[in-house]
Amino acid sequence: MKTNLLFLAGLFCLFSAKVRASEVFVRVNKAGSYYASSGGQTQYNPSNTFRFFDLAPGNVYLQIADQNNGSLLYSGNLTLGANQRLVAEIDHYGSLRIVQTLTVFQQNWYSFNEQYAVTNQNPYGPYASDISLFLQQLDKESMDSSKLRFAKSYVDKGWFTATQIAEICKRFTFDSNRLDFAKHAYARCSDPQNYFVLREFFTFSSNFSDLQDFVDQH
Repeated sequence: MKTNLLFLAGLFCLFSAKVRASEVFVRVNKAGSYYASSGGQTQYNPSNTFRFFDLAPGNVYLQIADQNNGSLLYSGNLTLGANQRLVAEIDHYGSLRIVQTLTVFQQNWYSFNEQYAVTNQNPYGPYASDISLFLQQLDKESMDSSKLRFAKSYVDKGWFTATQIAEICKRFTFDSNRLDFAKHAYARCSDPQNYFVLREFFTFSSNFSDLQDFVDQH
């Protein structure tokens, strides 16, 4: 009898650990320093990427605020499934977008097995792939105005690193079009803290200063 009780208790502990393997990964795509709180945990991270583990499934409250003045960028409830990792991003205006969900199975207390949700395997579109094909097509445009229109339409459909945006910027002949595109693409940048890499592609420092002012305001 005692052995059976110990066995059942072990199963209960194992089951409880697995059920609680819910997680939230959230990234803030806005310049600044923030902290995030969820499930009784508070995190400070200079990359503005926060990872919460060991969350109970169900409704989980998430709050993100400015480290300097405490002003809220986002607050709201997220719904977590059991053994699920919810991946989300918050834009410059404080709007949260769910990027994807992963099924997470806890194998033991220090390792996990992850599986992408079947319904959302490529949420980033062009960000998850090589943009070389697009750059080849962009180079065929002879006029800067045509390149600008084409490039803006392209970045609106996905998420891009600052380095990828810089690769597009250097295709323009005129600084004014580089600046126009860089401002437009900033809202689609997955790592805005690295936007400084665009500096070397501007002919005039005044234009990059204009871009910096724009970034600081968003």
